[in-house]
Amino acid sequence: YALPKKDYQRAAVGTGLMPRGEVGLVFAQLGLTSRALQSSHYTVLTLALVVTTIVGPLWFRSALRSPRE
Repeated sequence: YALPKKDYQRAAVGTGLMPRGEVGLVFAQLGLTSRALQSSHYTVLTLALVVTTIVGPLWFRSALRSPRE
């Protein structure tokens, strides 16, 4: 099914894809254990993943409620 406006679709798709942190967390953990990633970088990545996982659905709900015109 199609959404009525293109800008509406872009916002919904973009924010809907944000909270995909579990895959990023797996790769960050692999980078940390293989010593390809410093612990400080791992901390920053983990924080970014947590924030986008929490904020993403809120922005998604907002994108579905108010289409941009």
